Amino acid sequence: ELATLDEELNQLPQKYRDVLVMSYFAQQTNQEIADQLNESKGAVDGRIRDARRMLRVRLARRGVEVGVLVVAIAVLKP
Repeated sequence: ELATLDEELNQLPQKYRDVLVMSYFAQQTNQEIADQLNESKGAVDGRIRDARRMLRVRLARRGVEVGVLVVAIAVLKP
């Protein structure tokens, strides 16, 4: 299922993929992401919300439950 997550994450438009990677894997706060991208925190909040929704829909189409991935991501975090 991690391979599926990787595939679907890579299929997202870059502006959505980047904020998810920065948030979940680089463990940056939304404010840190906003500062780095030179955008408002509100814009980043919305983009992360939209990215999560898009990824959830894409994964559901492939039969992957989001709860399983949450555990997998937690295990992979440094």
